[in-house]
Amino acid sequence: MSVPEAVGVAGVVAALSATSDLARGHANGEAMRACLLATELARRAGLDPIRQSDVYYTTLLRFAGCTATSHEIATTLGGNDVVVRARGDLVDPTRPQEALRFLLFVAGLGEGRGRLDVLRNLPRLAITKREGARADCEVGATLVRRLRLPAAVQQAVLDGFERFDGHGAPAAKSGSDIALASRFAAVAYAAVMFDVVGGRALGAEVVAHWSGRALDPEIAAIFRDAPDELLALSDPQELHAAVVDAEPSPRRRFADEREVDEVLLAYGDAADLKTPWFSGHSRGVARRVRAAAERFASADSTSLVRAAALHDLGRVAVPTGVWEQ
Repeated sequence: MSVPEAVGVAGVVAALSATSDLARGHANGEAMRACLLATELARRAGLDPIRQSDVYYTTLLRFAGCTATSHEIATTLGGNDVVVRARGDLVDPTRPQEALRFLLFVAGLGEGRGRLDVLRNLPRLAITKREGARADCEVGATLVRRLRLPAAVQQAVLDGFERFDGHGAPAAKSGSDIALASRFAAVAYAAVMFDVVGGRALGAEVVAHWSGRALDPEIAAIFRDAPDELLALSDPQELHAAVVDAEPSPRRRFADEREVDEVLLAYGDAADLKTPWFSGHSRGVARRVRAAAERFASADSTSLVRAAALHDLGRVAVPTGVWEQ
């Protein structure tokens, strides 16, 4: 059975990008807003439609694998991986004062003996960050492959935690060695993230401050030419519809229903990475629902199985320490 024309890859990926927002403790819709901004930056930079498409999908999927290290972050840093990610994303770790404030914040997440455990684990933070970045990016790249997106998008997602100045992870790439689409996504996320935290002026200020450090200065300069206009463009009234409409041509469609099912199961698999205790859960529930639907000859078995695959996506918003108590 073919997929209806109205159901495209962009609509599904945009909707499911909320999972990465939740896993990182960020505002709902951040990935979609960043997608709109990054795609417009790519257009203004003169990229052709194919490379604009790479930027579009890279931005939506940049943090799709961020559940991969939830257990490790929670175990090492006090149990609340969601808060650690949310706070850490606002920090430039190459600046000693910011890094120290973040470490003190993390140390404060523990209570009593738990606080001592967090302090003991702080020396492992750099290793956790490097290995965690690799794991998160590899899971994201796996989703890219399941979506049958270009190799350029896969590489850009693998470069999602690299920095322009070479102080990123996992490979410490710098400058133009970082995938182009990843560099556009980085500028867009920084602008949108700080816009949410403190308004458009702060978004523009941080992009300027991080230019040449975490961010590609040439791409940052395009944003700095019209920050208010671009941030307003990234925040339409109907966000999901705007993201779907913004997909560069040619627009991608699923070949058949099986492709849709496999992608939804992939997102369920990623959500299950929240803790080792959930391994295989979503896929297992989907399998049992399919068997039950076939036994009772349900006319809507496809929708039931898809709902089963996605039924626990919301768990990524709950700190892993809660699930593992």
